[in-house]
Amino acid sequence: MRGSDGAGDVPLIVHNDSCMSGPPTALRHKTPERLPLSVVDRFDTRRDPHHHGRYRLWFHQVSPARESGSIELAVVDQAALDHAAILGPNQGNWPIHIGPSSDVERIETLLLDLTSPCHIDMRHLHFAIATLAPALADAHFFAHSTGDGPDDWADEIHIRHGQATVERWRIDLEHPDPFTDLCERLLSDRDYDVAFRRFVSFLHTERVPYATARNALYPEPFHPNDDNDATVDTSRGDAELAAYAAELRALPEPRRAAAIGHLRRAVEIDAGNRLAVDVLDALESRRRRGA
Repeated sequence: MRGSDGAGDVPLIVHNDSCMSGPPTALRHKTPERLPLSVVDRFDTRRDPHHHGRYRLWFHQVSPARESGSIELAVVDQAALDHAAILGPNQGNWPIHIGPSSDVERIETLLLDLTSPCHIDMRHLHFAIATLAPALADAHFFAHSTGDGPDDWADEIHIRHGQATVERWRIDLEHPDPFTDLCERLLSDRDYDVAFRRFVSFLHTERVPYATARNALYPEPFHPNDDNDATVDTSRGDAELAAYAAELRALPEPRRAAAIGHLRRAVEIDAGNRLAVDVLDALESRRRRGA
């Protein structure tokens, strides 16, 4: 694919179709809408007002699975790393870094992690990921902005066999949980994708209110097994589960109903979500005891 100025090949696949199709009976929500993307084939220090902006980027990694907020990509070919792409152009708070891995068997990982606002051209981020892709293991993740600049979109990025693919999806900002809503709509066409099902189930678990008991129950950032599949031990002791159930039961409506609804949806999507299953069981035990 060629860049917008036709200057050379861009190692990035961009899907600009207007929508996804799927059988109507499989849809829980309206069909997700793809948004058009433009690409570049080099870093440009000039700030194009149509693409350069202030973003509060948030990252969600589907596979290899890990806790939301940052991306950790395994480096499999050190020689193929393009350190110019890691450093990026001279823009504020560039989100790509080289950092230590949480897996002791890996030597180095590429990190995408940002909490403060950044002033970047999102096309440059796509170009950097595509440039680095030959050095990285396969991965699937999302990046979206949570305020400041335009935030009605989420970029879905796949790295497969050293090549990056990006799709931009419209987010419904009228929805109380726009990103989870988008993923639910994408799931309608991806029932076959076990890793994505587990990811969406995990998103619903994340939506349960953060509280003291929940902090003790919350699973550690989870990592893939050798089959590149999300597995995590979220089992907890009876006392912890009882404390969590009591805290959820004490929530005022409609927060309690919403929290329980998220847990039930998490199990509906992935019956292997042990945290959601165990908490629902603990809630049922309290109900039977009249607590």
